[in-house]
Amino acid sequence: MIDIGAGDDLVVRGGEPFDPDDGDANRIDEQREHQAYDCVHSSPCLEHMFEPADAAMHWWKLVKPGALGRRRAETAHK
Repeated sequence: MIDIGAGDDLVVRGGEPFDPDDGDANRIDEQREHQAYDCVHSSPCLEHMFEPADAAMHWWKLVKPGALGRRRAETAHK
């Protein structure tokens, strides 16, 4: 499992964090093996990508066929 934007808060123990120091999440598939992960999780960071829909397409390339993708959406409360 890869956790994009995990920082110090991995969603699953033993997951692989991917943060800015690890590379460009906009084109993560150029830096990680395709179809190598059972799950791709994105901590709140998709909204920070240059082209969020394009970035998500690159993220899906990392997922094994039949595996899961998850993005945690957070909203601001007034």
